[in-house]
Amino acid sequence: MLKHLFIFLANSGRDKLTDEEVVEEYLKSQNNYYFELLYNRYSSKIYGKCLTILKEQNLAQDATQDIMMKILLNLAKFGGRSKFSTWVYSITYNFCIDFVRKRKKDKSFYVEDIHKFEGVVDEVDDKEILEVRLENLKIPAGFDYTKLKSMSIEARQKLTKIQPVTISQASRISGVSPNDVSVLLVYLGR
Repeated sequence: MLKHLFIFLANSGRDKLTDEEVVEEYLKSQNNYYFELLYNRYSSKIYGKCLTILKEQNLAQDATQDIMMKILLNLAKFGGRSKFSTWVYSITYNFCIDFVRKRKKDKSFYVEDIHKFEGVVDEVDDKEILEVRLENLKIPAGFDYTKLKSMSIEARQKLTKIQPVTISQASRISGVSPNDVSVLLVYLGR
């Protein structure tokens, strides 16, 4: 009981931090609590923007997870030259536009679905588009997750059972937190 009270008191006031202060605290401490604050503040906004551009719930959900991973992996690059919300919007918009461009070029994409992407702006500052593609980051077959002691026990168990092929798949598993995925990325040297 006393432990829970201490944790509550230690965390009180953190919710009042600005986004920029939360980023700074996360970068200093690597405490998952700070990234969860950012996740809670932005995941629904990111999802809404993805849904507006991509027009499909499943695509928007997948894009939201990929974008949150990009944000996590690139927090050190934030730099504070703009508001954090502007930076997040830029990543979200560019990710979705990049996705739309690739779908339009994909020959297996059904012609009747092209109308979904009409009116989406094609001119995006390409230097803003981040290069990390979570769906292309492979996890070696038979990877031993038990070696990752800094990852939560629940995440190690679920990853061992499910054996995802990519980081993107791992990030979508219930019980695998963004911090767990970042531990995996660091271990794999990505």
